[in-house]
Formats: sequence, structure tokens, C-alpha cells
Amino acid sequence: MEDIENTVSVDDGAEAFIELLNANGVDYIFLNPGTASGPIQEALSKYKALGKRAPEVITCLHEFVALSAAHGYFMVSRKPQVVLVHLALGTLQLGGALLNAQRGRAGVVICATRVPSDREGNGTGMPSFPLHWIHEQFDQAAPVRDYVKWEYELRSNETIHEVVQRAFRITSTEPCGPAYLVLRQDLLGQKMEEVRIPPVARHAAASAPQVDTALIEKAAAILIEAKEPLIVTGYSGRYSQGVGALVELAEILGARVVTSQYNMNFPTTHPLFGGFGSEPHLNNADVILVIDHDVPYIPARANLKPDAKLIHFDIDTVKLDFPMWGFAADILAQCDSTKALPLLSQVIRQRATPEDKARFQARFQRLQGEHQQREKSQDLATTKAAPKPISADWLCHCIAEVIDDNTIVIEETVTNRSAVLRHINRTKPGTFFGNEGASLGWGLGAALGAKLASPDSTVVTLVGDGSFIFGCPIPALWAANVHHPPFLCIIFNNKMYNAPKLGIRGSNGGQSYSEKTGHWVGLDINPPPSYALIGQACGAYSQLVENPEDLQPALKNAIEQVRQGKPAVIDVRIK
Repeated sequence: MEDIENTVSVDDGAEAFIELLNANGVDYIFLNPGTASGPIQEALSKYKALGKRAPEVITCLHEFVALSAAHGYFMVSRKPQVVLVHLALGTLQLGGALLNAQRGRAGVVICATRVPSDREGNGTGMPSFPLHWIHEQFDQAAPVRDYVKWEYELRSNETIHEVVQRAFRITSTEPCGPAYLVLRQDLLGQKMEEVRIPPVARHAAASAPQVDTALIEKAAAILIEAKEPLIVTGYSGRYSQGVGALVELAEILGARVVTSQYNMNFPTTHPLFGGFGSEPHLNNADVILVIDHDVPYIPARANLKPDAKLIHFDIDTVKLDFPMWGFAADILAQCDSTKALPLLSQVIRQRATPEDKARFQARFQRLQGEHQQREKSQDLATTKAAPKPISADWLCHCIAEVIDDNTIVIEETVTNRSAVLRHINRTKPGTFFGNEGASLGWGLGAALGAKLASPDSTVVTLVGDGSFIFGCPIPALWAANVHHPPFLCIIFNNKMYNAPKLGIRGSNGGQSYSEKTGHWVGLDINPPPSYALIGQACGAYSQLVENPEDLQPALKNAIEQVRQGKPAVIDVRIK
């Protein structure tokens, strides 16, 4: 049965590569070209001229944007796409987007070309360049090896079908993550008559492991007995069904749920929603259920009860790509939480007595009251509507007024994140995403990819001014204008690198010379560049907003522009 496969007529290695991408359902190649990718570009041109199916190319003027966009596409669609960059140099230009893709568990096949093996390319008629000597490295994959699940160099077109298929299987198998494949220019140009297409369904991602019945029953027994259960989730909402499964479990138990800042894991308006971050609630919890989380708490700040029971369900239980990781657990189970949580709910329903269920309901009602009080205390934005510079709270309040429940919000505001989380509620799966890596600039490219993955959705990306600069705004906005996946970018412009400033304050307190003198070395971005003009230069509707009364009209206009097909940039000067 293994030999059941198709063969497709092709003229060279580049066409074979395209056919294998077709077989794997690739919609887009995020391309930053170079001389060595010419065979693929020529093959794509040929396919278009002949009316043959091929992935659409999104030309990315910087590699960081290319990988960020592929990352954004995957987080919305869960479908791996392809990034194609030029040699070792283009690989280096991926930069911090690699860390973001790794920590965001983004299924992406990153392909990088390599110079011909004979340098002059005579074997396949490739043109020779002096750079074929200059660009070559001893180990092209070395810079990415710590950041990808798998890396390989294609050595022969006889195995191209196996190699490409393995890349897609690995990148899409949970825990997902980027794969890196090196394609030599001479192999791409090498003549071929046909390529074997494996039966993709039989070479697809592996099924995720599941918790055995005994562990489910043990976890259920612990949760039933709990007086103050706490559920802590990190990225269980990456699949839409994970949100409903978690809501069901929380409602059965009457358990408080706290979530990370990176996914819409649990509706923020739900009575059992306890906020972002677990630390305020750890000292009261006698049972803590962690679901799909990398750092559920900071051990030095966590005041855990000595006898608290710890249950951890995760698709990535031991975090092999984290050099150090070791959170205690009485039950640690690798599983697909979208399947494990319904089973856990089912067992709890079956095992809980009427007295248990009455206790669950009483706890639900108490937490509902606490949630209502917390919502009232946080409703402060309207008191900050008048001051200038504009407050981040008022900006977020206004954003919440102009978007709808289906809007996809991408967040990279860094030090203004608390205001975003406080005022912009998300209730539907797949409508909020943050950068799980640490390399700023992700928000622009991620918005580009998210819009391509969900063309009928309005996509709004919220970025700090530093994040906007790091995100290669010209390549990102140019691509949004030329390839027509329009999104709205709102810049929280405080004219500084605020995170390092807070770090200096935290480390030095009142003894900080920076604080005493007001001389914050290297932190001011003042006067700021005209970010609105950058947007205009790339074909985006753009506006600078400094007065609070201008904010809501500006946002409404920008949203309307995006819905009519035009990218938009709103540069908001904030306090």
C-alpha cells in the first residue's frame, strides 16, 4: 500500500517542488527573492501562463515580514505555508521572527536556496556569479538549528518527494513548529520528466497522544474534591473547539479560569474569567489545573499552598526546546486538550454527587459576583477621555467601540498591554493573538498573514512605536497594498522605548540616576518619525491623532477604509 502514489509530469526540480506544494494544499509562498531562486520563479511564471495551479506568491521586501506573515497565516488557519529566502544571507535576515515562530509553535516550511554545488552551475546551465563563492557557508542551517523542529538539505531530486513531504509532516505534527529546508540551485534547475506525489493523507501529521482513562479519572477525583480549583491556560485556544471545551469544564466545576495574554482561550466577559496571569489567585487554590502553558507562574513569585495539587495537561509537556524548564506536577500528561477536556468533563459529571454539584453551583455564583465587581472597578476609561496626551485606556476604550466581535485583534503593544487586555474584550475563538516569542515587530507581518488566512475578517493590529519600527513597516504595508490583504495598524506612540525604562526603574528604584536626572540614555524616540507618512508612502490610509476628541472619528474612518480594501495606519500619540 505504501507504493500507492501519483506521478506528475514536470520539466525540472523547481516544477517538482511546486507540484509537491500543491499536493500539500499550500496557498501562499512568502517570497524574498534572490538569484538562486530563479528556477522556482520561472516555473511559477510558466504555470501561470499555462493556467496551471500553483501557490500564490506574496512578495515580501524583507524576510522578517515573510516569516511573520506565514506565522500569522498558520495561527489563524492552522495550515502550514512556505517561506522562500535567498541562501545563507536570507536565512540570517529572518532574525527574531524565528524565535517568534518557535515559541508560537507556528507550522511553517522555511525554504532557503543554496548556490550550485559546482559553483559555476555548468551542469544545468545556471549562470555563475562571484557571489557563489562569497555566500557559501560551512553550515548554512547552523543559525536556525536551535529554532526549528527539523532541518535538512535536499541532496537529490530522486528524493524530493520524500523530503518535502517530511517537512510538512513534521511542521504540522503537534507540538507544531517551523521546519527548514535547503534547496540547491542546481537541483532546482535540473531536468526531470516526472515527480512522484506521495498520498498526502497517508503521510500527514501524526495524531496527538491522549490521556489514558486512569489519569482522567484521577484528575477528575482531585477536581471534584477541590474547594478552590484554579484553571490556568496558555494556548489551548489555538483550536476553536478548545475554547468551548474549556468553558464547559469550568462551568461544570464552577472553577475560576485565568489565561495567558497570547490567545483567546476563554471569553473575557464570562463570569468565571479571572483575568490574565495566575499569581493573584495561586495562594487560595488547593487544586491547579494547567492546560497548554509554557510558564504558568513565576516560581519565585508564586505563593503556592504546600499541599496544593498540580495537574498539567499539555501538548508539549517537557518543552524540549527550552534549555531549562521544570514545573512540578502531580499529574503531567501529554495530550490534545481539545479531546482531553471533554473526557474530563464527562467523568466529572458522572462521578459528582448531588452535594458536589450543589457546591460547584455555589462557587459559580460567588465567582460571578466577584467578576461583576471587578468589571465595575475597571470601568475607568471614560474618566480619562479628556487629557492630552491621550491615555492608553481611552485609546483602548475607543478601539473596543469601533470593532466587532468577529474582528481579529493582533496585539504587540508591550507596556500598554494591560490597557488592551482591560478594555478590549474578546469572546469568540480565534479573535485575539499575541506574540509568544520575544522579538518585537511581529505584529505587522502577522496581520498580513492573518488577513490572507481569513479574508472576510477585519484585522486590527495594535503595536507600540518600537514594534512598528522593528516590524519593517514599508515591506509589510507595501505588501498589504499590492497583494490586497488590508489591515488596520494602530500605533500606541509614546515616543520612547518604554520597556527598558521600566526595567531601569525596577532595578534601581529611587537611586536611579536616569530617574533623578531625567536623562534616559538611548530610550527616547523624540521627535518621532512621521509614521503616518510612511503609511501614505505605501498606499495606506493614514492619520496622526493627538487630540482625544479626534480619536473615535479617526478610528471609524480607518475601519471603513480597511473594509473597502485599503490598508490603514493610525498613529496615536499617547501618554
